[in-house]
Amino acid sequence: SSSSSSSTTTSSSSSSSQPESSDGSGSNDLSAIPSDSLSALLATRLSLPASSLPPPHEKEALTYLHSVHARASVSLRNNTGPKSDFVTTEMLRECMQLCVSYAVSSLTVPELFPTSDGAVAHLHAAMCKAKMSSKEGFLPSLVEELSSQDGALEDVASELVDLTLKDFEGWDCLLDAQSAKAARSLQALASLAAVKKAAKVLVKHPKFLMPPEGSPGAQEMVSSSSDNPSGFSAQQQQFMRLMNLPSAPPTFPR
Repeated sequence: SSSSSSSTTTSSSSSSSQPESSDGSGSNDLSAIPSDSLSALLATRLSLPASSLPPPHEKEALTYLHSVHARASVSLRNNTGPKSDFVTTEMLRECMQLCVSYAVSSLTVPELFPTSDGAVAHLHAAMCKAKMSSKEGFLPSLVEELSSQDGALEDVASELVDLTLKDFEGWDCLLDAQSAKAARSLQALASLAAVKKAAKVLVKHPKFLMPPEGSPGAQEMVSSSSDNPSGFSAQQQQFMRLMNLPSAPPTFPR
């Protein structure tokens, strides 16, 4: 009886640890998890405090959810062709959708999970590190679900723009971007703008591109000149000279 109990305990322990792999990224065989347990499994993992997640486990809720979504996406791509399993396919799709839903909850209700605090900053950091882009499914799906909640996409996008602008402080134009951090932040903004619904929100931000309507900056008249304008750096002057060069007429093949 003692041996049977020990065996059961060992089996249970193995089963409960199966979603997390030795590298902290989780098991690659997500299809082994019963679909009806996915939501509870993710919620349990997200409810763990950061202190109980030693390296290399992802501590931030949003970072963890993105990594699970990415692994499920890879498994889904591998589960194609004539030998694909329908149940596994549906389970993986459900897993990806749950990750997006929990990520939205982390962004909109950060107090929901112990590691959700600062979720928008974590999202911005992941985008800056090129770990998340519009080319993969997580970011577009995230934008889509945020847009279904009143004001959620506007709030998250606005905070992302504010975080990006902090990296742009002191710039007069893109030629002033000397730091790798600023360049990565600009790439993050470009990735967000590549998602149509997010782009529509971004251009409405009061600090995006044009001065706010009714501000003194919006009343200024901008004109080009061949003379070197005062107060511009050498790089900026060179850029303006290039912009003022006459363009060659378009040619078309016969």
